[in-house]
Amino acid sequence: MKLRLLAIVAASCSLLPGQELFSWNTFEVAAPLAKGWELTLHSRLRTRHEFHQIAQVRGGPQISYRYQRWNLRGAYYFEPDHSATNHPARGYWESGHRVFGSADLTLHPERRVAVIPRFMWERFFTADRGNYNRYRSGARVNFGARTGPYLQHEWMFVAGGLQILRNGAGMRIAAGRHWSIEGGWLFDRRRGDWGGNRQAIISSVRYEWGER
Repeated sequence: MKLRLLAIVAASCSLLPGQELFSWNTFEVAAPLAKGWELTLHSRLRTRHEFHQIAQVRGGPQISYRYQRWNLRGAYYFEPDHSATNHPARGYWESGHRVFGSADLTLHPERRVAVIPRFMWERFFTADRGNYNRYRSGARVNFGARTGPYLQHEWMFVAGGLQILRNGAGMRIAAGRHWSIEGGWLFDRRRGDWGGNRQAIISSVRYEWGER
C-alpha cells in the first residue's frame, strides 16, 4: 500500500514542461501557551525563475486553539513582495500585509488516513492591488501518522470569482519528537490577471517546542 502511495506522489510531482518554476520554503517554530493554545512563528521565502530571483519574503505570528478535532487559527504576516508586473524598475519591492482566520477539521485521526478540510478568510493590504478579501476552501489527506505521503486540493476566490485552483502532493517526515519536514510539489491554475499558471517545489521545516 505504501509503495503505491509513493508512486502516486512521485507521478504527481513530475515538473510540467513550459511552466515557470517557483519554490516556497517555510520554517516555523511552535510553542504551547496553555491547554489547547499554541503560538507559531512563521516565515517563508519564495523564489521564481528557477530559483534565480527572490519573489517574496514573509513572516509573522499565528495563534491557534485546538478543541477536539477542530483547530482554529488567526495570524498576521508582513510580506514584502517583488513587484515584477506593475513596476518597470528591476529590484523594486513593495510592502504588504495579510491577516487571516481559518478552521481545520481532522476526520478519522485514529486511522492511517486522515482527511483535513480547511476553510479560510484572508484580508490583504497591498500597494498595487489595494485591499481585498480572499476566501479559501479545500482539503488535505495525510497517509500515515507523522511520516507518509500527502495530497491537497484547494479553491481560492476573490471578489471577481475563482482566482486559483491548487493541487499538490508530497511527503511528510518526522525527525524525532520535535522536528517535522515536508517536501513536495504543487500546481496553481491561476487567472491570467493574477499571474497565470505556476508550479512550485515546496519545502517546510517545523520545530515544536516543549512536550506534546
